Amino acid sequence: MRRALPIVALVVLAGATGCQTELGACDQASAERVVYDEMGVPAYEGQALMQTNCANTSYCHSSGIDAPDRFGAPGGLDFDVQLASTDDSLGSRDRLERSLRRVRSYRHDIMGVIEDDRMPPGGEASTQALAGAPRWFDADGNRVPLFADSFEGLDVLRNWLSCGAPVVERTSPHPAGTEPLGDVVEARIDIEPTWTSLYENVVLPRCGRSCHAPGSEETEFNMLDLSERGLAYANLVGVDGMGSFCSGMGTRVVAGDPDASLLYQKLSQEDPACGSRMPQGGDPLPTPVLEAFRAWIQAGALDD
Repeated sequence: MRRALPIVALVVLAGATGCQTELGACDQASAERVVYDEMGVPAYEGQALMQTNCANTSYCHSSGIDAPDRFGAPGGLDFDVQLASTDDSLGSRDRLERSLRRVRSYRHDIMGVIEDDRMPPGGEASTQALAGAPRWFDADGNRVPLFADSFEGLDVLRNWLSCGAPVVERTSPHPAGTEPLGDVVEARIDIEPTWTSLYENVVLPRCGRSCHAPGSEETEFNMLDLSERGLAYANLVGVDGMGSFCSGMGTRVVAGDPDASLLYQKLSQEDPACGSRMPQGGDPLPTPVLEAFRAWIQAGALDD
């Protein structure tokens, strides 16, 4: 079990020890190896590793989360390098720019505390991060080892940092008038408007393993357990919203009417009728995924 260390050590480690961790030579081709999450959204392998281990949804180095959820990471020390956008909008370009600046500034120190077995921390922080972490796959569909406590992951991270932490910025061309922060890589989203496809590729990995898993505060607060396929369907379709925010505000899924469905509202709107946009702590779902949810509900929200 790893020992937790306040991440403020990143900013003082090099000065305190009088040395700097060597990153070695850069293999640019390896640093720009593309992987895909369960929805088909791309990232460079080192970028995916950094996001998974350090800034996964509402985790230590994620942007826009409350202090108690940072597990000791100082406010503003964000390493949230997920894509800025999966459509033709600016998306969260500012978030990506801030996080990239920090990753690049502290790249030697990041590698140092990982090699010293001080990061990622153990205990609740790691449990929360890994429970909701996306699974990543190479271009042939093979699961790739990305966690920083594997030899393969360490090599990937070291090389990625050595090459200056290149990132996939978006899946559509850069908006006119903007300076690119990273590269454009086309998504491989192939999600069908069926409950099976939506649950296995989106609901379970993005919701059912983390916030809406058994025993989580979110599940207890809203009484919305999404950890199993049948249970998730029974808790969504035709069920009224619950909790102090959504009780009395409508029905979670109204078969045939996506616009009246709280689920679709919370996935697609910045300011839904109740609560906040989902997934919490992450960027909006890609447009093709939202369209699949809409089509599934419009067709009757069937349990296929």
